[in-house]
Amino acid sequence: MVSKEDIFKFSPCVAATQQLVDTCFAGREFLTVPDILALALEDEYKLWLLLRPELLSEDKLAKIRADFIGLMNQQWLIDLSFSCPVYDIIGKVARCFDRPYPETYAELIRIVESYA
Repeated sequence: MVSKEDIFKFSPCVAATQQLVDTCFAGREFLTVPDILALALEDEYKLWLLLRPELLSEDKLAKIRADFIGLMNQQWLIDLSFSCPVYDIIGKVARCFDRPYPETYAELIRIVESYA
């Protein structure tokens, strides 16, 4: 579970305004993985939040990392991704494909859902 305070501790992008965070929480004190998956947010933002040890075990995050890296087709990105937190490699995975990023993010969400 994560709280509003946790989200701001994660140093989100400027799109994560207090108003947006409040809307996502909708009166709840905490968000769980199913809560986040059900939010009306772009998959990229959901992934950034979901891929943290506060929400998923280190074992699950390691499996997700392996699945994400398995999708990459550029060795330099694969190598770089081993040194990044899992929530930080989603953009690297998306850049490996010659297709719109939202398609890749939807694919990554399906991977996360399989471990959630």
